[in-house]
Amino acid sequence: MIQYLQNNKQLFIILFIWMALGIVASPAAIIAVPVIVIFFINEAMILELFFGLLFILSLSDNYQSFGFARIVKPVYVILYAIPFFYHSKLFSPVNKLYKPFLIFFAIATLCIPFSLHMFVSIQKTLSYFLILFITSNYVSYLLRNHKKRFLLSLVYFGATMLTLGLILKVVSPGYVHMSGRYKGLFGNPNGLGVYLFLYYFIFTAIKYYYPKLFSKKNKILIYFLIFASLLLCSSRGSLTVIIIFTFVNALIKGKNKGLILLIGLIGFVVYVGIIQNIDVIVKAFGLEEYMRLKTLKTGSGRLIAFEFTWEQIQKKMYYGGGFNYTNDVFSLNKEMLHKMGHQGKAHNTLLTMWLDTGIFGLLAYIYGWAVNFIKAGKLSHFALPVAVAVAFGINIESWLAASLNPFTIMLVILVSLLSNKRFISGKL
Repeated sequence: MIQYLQNNKQLFIILFIWMALGIVASPAAIIAVPVIVIFFINEAMILELFFGLLFILSLSDNYQSFGFARIVKPVYVILYAIPFFYHSKLFSPVNKLYKPFLIFFAIATLCIPFSLHMFVSIQKTLSYFLILFITSNYVSYLLRNHKKRFLLSLVYFGATMLTLGLILKVVSPGYVHMSGRYKGLFGNPNGLGVYLFLYYFIFTAIKYYYPKLFSKKNKILIYFLIFASLLLCSSRGSLTVIIIFTFVNALIKGKNKGLILLIGLIGFVVYVGIIQNIDVIVKAFGLEEYMRLKTLKTGSGRLIAFEFTWEQIQKKMYYGGGFNYTNDVFSLNKEMLHKMGHQGKAHNTLLTMWLDTGIFGLLAYIYGWAVNFIKAGKLSHFALPVAVAVAFGINIESWLAASLNPFTIMLVILVSLLSNKRFISGKL
């Protein structure tokens, strides 16, 4: 890992300067980031442009500490799209990941006039399309032209983000904690949890197809960073997602599928038994604070959010209020929801998409992802475990309903990898 950082020190120095400027001089960072991005475009530095966006999106999730990234990211996304058109020959043939989503984007566009803030809705609709369209083409280009460096960068970039969070936990705990829970460089502990399971999926797939790409020590280090961060943030949902992915993957790969399925069923029965008696078990082990026993059975306010979202859907069953409508509705009712014990937004991607784009938009959205996962499944056995695990994950968080976060782009990267023959080949 150290050798990789040394070989790519220019990129990481630039990213570190962006972060440092964002902390000590936010206005300077707002100017510096687009200037450097324009340099990346002029030099056709696609890999640097790609990871620069991933870095800015990661920092923007933590708007309390890195507010500059939240301001910069809409500009960055527009600049991010320019090379595809300016250097169009580099990206031929065009990746088709976006095509199954065209009906969805048509419906989302028709919903914009019903939004509470039309400009924001237009911006978010466009940004979602660009993240799907441009990112998938960047992945194809990088696999064709910089395969080894790209795959190493995907893994070591994530490892660097997790390492920085753990370092800050020691030297400046205030930056990486919220309400007593560890959140790393992200906006909240659950955000870190989502990042961890998506990063875990990406690393698992790369390691499987390219087992010699990482030394044993680096594999151990990366697993340590993932599970240490997961333990510290105590994200129950993300741990469940990783368990689901691991089980489904084992079931598909395993030679004795009957035995694995039996173990899974036994595990499920035990799990249900634990859930039914969770308060007694947690108290017995003295883990009331770590497991947040007071919120365990109520889902940390998620049930309140689900019920409120469903009430709002009754008013917009067939047509939605456009992208960001759900966030606007929750913001308008923030005080009332807070009194009921809820903080945050809808905590459910499908309900969010239903309220934003209506039932037909939701169905078109599901269709878009389903078609791409089916396509990936024809090449890689990882597609099904990822799909099942993500399906659970998006029912407890709303991250896949937004584009300018570090999570949606990671899923686009993963699906783009799994549906690409160059990646599946295992040849560097």
